[in-house]
Amino acid sequence: MANKSMYYSLKVGGVVAKFIPRKVGLKISYFIGNLYGSMPTKSRANIIKVQSIVSPGAKPAQLKKLAGQVVGNYSQYWWDVFWMSTPRSVQQLEKIVRVEGESFFDEVKQFSENNGIGMIVVIPHVGSWEIPGAYLAHIGYPPVVVAERLTPPELFELFSRTRTQAGMTVIAHDDSPSAKLVHALEQQKMVCLVADRDLSRKGVVVNFFGKIKTMPPGPASLAIKTGAPIIPACMYTTHSGEIEVSFSEPIYVSEHHGATKNEKIQMITQKLADEFELMISKTPTQWHVLKSEWQENG
Repeated sequence: MANKSMYYSLKVGGVVAKFIPRKVGLKISYFIGNLYGSMPTKSRANIIKVQSIVSPGAKPAQLKKLAGQVVGNYSQYWWDVFWMSTPRSVQQLEKIVRVEGESFFDEVKQFSENNGIGMIVVIPHVGSWEIPGAYLAHIGYPPVVVAERLTPPELFELFSRTRTQAGMTVIAHDDSPSAKLVHALEQQKMVCLVADRDLSRKGVVVNFFGKIKTMPPGPASLAIKTGAPIIPACMYTTHSGEIEVSFSEPIYVSEHHGATKNEKIQMITQKLADEFELMISKTPTQWHVLKSEWQENG
């Protein structure tokens, strides 16, 4: 029922976003989300638990305020999904997106060109992804992404259609994604992976904000298998409604010469966890993780 409600919400939201300016929609969605996030619900209690870890030192009253901001920011993410359900021009996207750490991105582009291999962009659940993904596609780097096959099927198709029309290639998580991602990298394409959550809880054990959790081994495994560089990136939504794409220093498999495959996966994944920690600490309430995934005894 929840996914059906999401499907119809996306359909309605997509229609509404055709007539309301994006910045107005961002303000309205933030207000509604913040209001809901300030209510004493079980969801707010979960968010407060997460924020108590990523916002150390925040007092109980501050944590309640942060919970409202988290839901407000998450609502803005959904508004941008609505907004992107209508095809947007490169001129519209250029007015919204700005890039930081461009030298790191240029370095990885040069490495990919010199070595005949693609690149792996790895991001946390921060800010809005659809708009930067479309922007990268418009400037000649169409992302290849993996998406969960949601139910009802119409919901997955709606997400896939929105991303496809934005220039991305969507691979379902149950459709041999590893082989297809390797092929994409061998074709010198950009693969984008969201890698701060491990719903299986069977991934790589890392230290994250001083506590133990697991993260998916996918980015490290792909890099080891193909030799593709990994470049961490984060997408922040600014107060003015712009989206800041911030690239960080690339990670190369060759940096871990002599280590075993498992050791490389561990070291690379921990390095990503460290980078994600820095990214999230910049704006903790833009991290769209609403329930703790840390080990209780970690």
